[in-house]
Amino acid sequence: MPRRIKSVSADPRRFTLRIVWATKAVTTKDMRRLIGSRRAFATLSDPAVFSRARVIDGGNAIGWPGTEAAYAADALWYEARPQSNPFPDAVMTAEQFKRWMAELGYSLTSAAVALGLSRRQVSAYAAGEKPVPRLVFLACMALAQPRAGSRHAA
Repeated sequence: MPRRIKSVSADPRRFTLRIVWATKAVTTKDMRRLIGSRRAFATLSDPAVFSRARVIDGGNAIGWPGTEAAYAADALWYEARPQSNPFPDAVMTAEQFKRWMAELGYSLTSAAVALGLSRRQVSAYAAGEKPVPRLVFLACMALAQPRAGSRHAA
C-alpha cells in the first residue's frame, strides 16, 4: 500500500522534517546525514532552500522547488518504521547465496568478480558473517537469468 504524505514542515535550524501522513501518523526525518552524503541533496545545506520543503506528486514525495532533491514517501515511511518494510536490506540467506554460487558454478573469486565485490566480502556473505544486501541479491538474480548464447541459456 503506497504511503501518502499529507503535509511537511521543515526546521532549517535542525535540518529535520516533520511529516504528517494521510493516516494521521507523524514522523520526523533528520536530513543532516543525507545532505552531507548525497550530491542531489547538497543544495539543502542552505537553510533558506531547506525550508522550502513541499509535498509533491500528490503526496507520494517531498521535494524542494528549484532543486533536484526529492524524497519518496515510501522510503521515508520505511525508514521511520523499518519493521513494516516488505523489502528488508537482507533478502538472501547465506545458504541461498551459496546455492546461487553452486548453481552458476562460481567460486568465491569468480562470484566476487561477477558481482564487482571483494573476495572477502563474498566470503562473508557465504559464511553468514554479514547479511546479503538487497542490491547484491538483485545482482545475483540478474546474473542467474539465461542469456542467449551463454552456457545458462535454455
